Amino acid sequence: MFLQTASCVAGWREFMTILSANKLRFALYLLFQIVISIVIGAIIGIGFCIGCCLCCASCLLVIPYIGTVILLPLFVFTRAYSLYYLQQFSPRMDVFRVETEPVQSA
Repeated sequence: MFLQTASCVAGWREFMTILSANKLRFALYLLFQIVISIVIGAIIGIGFCIGCCLCCASCLLVIPYIGTVILLPLFVFTRAYSLYYLQQFSPRMDVFRVETEPVQSA
């Protein structure tokens, strides 16, 4: 929808055509998302437990700004993973594509 400035209905229509052709791949994607969520939760939990033993270092995670900065790589990974996954189906879905204009010589 973002790349083609399409409506919500047109975006869903495009997604459903891709989904109907790749049902197994999307099922595996959803299962992998569950695994990723469990692993990230375990990483945060272990980090919190280790930080608790280190002079209340895990208390920094409770402070909104500092906690977000510390966990930012995990947040970016979870949001960007789906975009990277979708770009394999069509070059039109590559959100990270940088279009450069050709340099004109004088």
